[in-house]
Amino acid sequence: MERQEELFKEFGSPDEARRSYGKEISPRKAFTLTVTYEKAIVAFFITVIVCALIFVVGFERGRRSILARRVVGVRAAVPAGPAATYPAAAVKKEPPPAQQAQGAKPYTIQVAAFRTRQFALDELEKLKRAGFQATIREINGLYVIEVGGFADQKEALPALTALRRAYRDCQLRKR
Repeated sequence: MERQEELFKEFGSPDEARRSYGKEISPRKAFTLTVTYEKAIVAFFITVIVCALIFVVGFERGRRSILARRVVGVRAAVPAGPAATYPAAAVKKEPPPAQQAQGAKPYTIQVAAFRTRQFALDELEKLKRAGFQATIREINGLYVIEVGGFADQKEALPALTALRRAYRDCQLRKR
């Protein structure tokens, strides 16, 4: 079978093609952009995903900076006792109610409770750096952070108010 290239001028020489059309077949342009619907949709989704990631990263950085400043911004309403009285790694086991002695200061402020000891120790250090007299007790597998010892509820009110600025769920309780 014979090819019939003479019917199609594109198969001829470049000079012949230019003469027949009156202009170049491939004009010299600096830049040509062709966008299909598929490319536009993919570009849109990629832009949305990148914007969402930037937002999430910025939100997480802001949250961490607020949490880091949360305790530092609150100054203690309860003077801290001697450091030897409250060692950082000391965790007191909750004695049974029968053995619990009601001291002269039965009220304390429960600031937080953690399942992990390391998280509790980190939070305890933040409170101590802020000037609070804080301890950790283990109650039913939870590490509970408590601040101060108070004779009555009125005595605990200034410390409770100061702590609620940073720990909105803290509460006054009897030991």
